Amino acid sequence: MKKNMFKLLIIICMLFLAVGCDKKVEHDEGDFKITLNSGYKKRISDTFKYYYQDSTNIITVVREEIEDLGDIKITNESSTEEYLTEAMKVNNKEGNIINEKNYSYVEYESSNHYHVAAVFKSADSFWTINFMCLKDDKNKHKDQFINYIKSIEV
Repeated sequence: MKKNMFKLLIIICMLFLAVGCDKKVEHDEGDFKITLNSGYKKRISDTFKYYYQDSTNIITVVREEIEDLGDIKITNESSTEEYLTEAMKVNNKEGNIINEKNYSYVEYESSNHYHVAAVFKSADSFWTINFMCLKDDKNKHKDQFINYIKSIEV
């Protein structure tokens, strides 16, 4: 009986450790907040406002002030969908834009990667958060990326 209880305890501990790998960590940068799995680490980047990476995925964050977007006819009255539409044109990307309550996002593929790009709007800026993984891993990460988007605050 004691052996069976010990085996059961070991199995429970192993299950707890396996589930524990998905621990969530909030990254609060002051002007931007996202909750990610614990494997993501913030990296320094000269190109992006914020940059996070785990062993297989990359998340980049770009902040553009609305006053700097007059050349592409984006104003304070523009929506996240309008901004994302213009951004897709400028970057020669195609995809169906999905609008949610406080953000818009699009899925697209590049040569070797699958992307989900989400756009949020703050009082003075548009924020583009791009989630990227290998194309072959699309089905593995798509839902996870969407859940990360739902945690974003700007």
